[in-house]
Amino acid sequence: MRLKDIRLGMLIYVSGPLTAEEEHVSLNNVKKAIKSGADILKRGGHIPFIPHLTFFVEQKMGDKRPDRDWWLVRDSLIEERCHGVYNFGSSRGADFEVEKAQKLKKERTGMEIYFSIDELPENKPEQGVPKILYVSMPVNQSIEKMVQVGIEVIERGHYPVIPALYLFHYFDAISKEYNYNFDKSTYISIAERWFQQICDSVLIIDGGDGIVTEGKARDLNKHIFFSLEEIPKI
Repeated sequence: MRLKDIRLGMLIYVSGPLTAEEEHVSLNNVKKAIKSGADILKRGGHIPFIPHLTFFVEQKMGDKRPDRDWWLVRDSLIEERCHGVYNFGSSRGADFEVEKAQKLKKERTGMEIYFSIDELPENKPEQGVPKILYVSMPVNQSIEKMVQVGIEVIERGHYPVIPALYLFHYFDAISKEYNYNFDKSTYISIAERWFQQICDSVLIIDGGDGIVTEGKARDLNKHIFFSLEEIPKI
């Protein structure tokens, strides 16, 4: 499975037993946590956070290793920033994490608790749902080509957001007719906000517009297309 083939899903905190009196039991718990993380990832690209992985650092710390409560406080901060908690077993620490998740769920939307992988929603690309598609293409590209790309996106059933065309050409030209003059940085700010808050996908043509790059799209977990042919028709 290649993450670039899917849109990344929820960030899931992996909760379950870790420490035990015998080190081999602790290591076995770490393996269970890693298996849980792999199952979460395989479930269509949900992203696991696995606090158990600090076990490998603690092994080298000897008498300097923090106590359990030290970790619980810090793990709690991470848990608050996740979309859900997946629990694979009970322990004092894991039960505390589940209780915290239950409180978070009451306080806000977007926090879920899962006790089996099957409960996690599959994160498959929805072929039948229209995409709000940011079209990243060079600003100096011909207007005719920009318009043609927009037409083809529409014919595939999706909404084209083309700042290189809409902002840098038509908006700029017509606003000048009303004696408004906006500099390039203003248009870049608008384009970035459109991308961040409106668009769920990006189409990169001929290297893009320099505003929305492949790296920026990946940072925001947006689905990326590199050709019109990759965009599903609906």
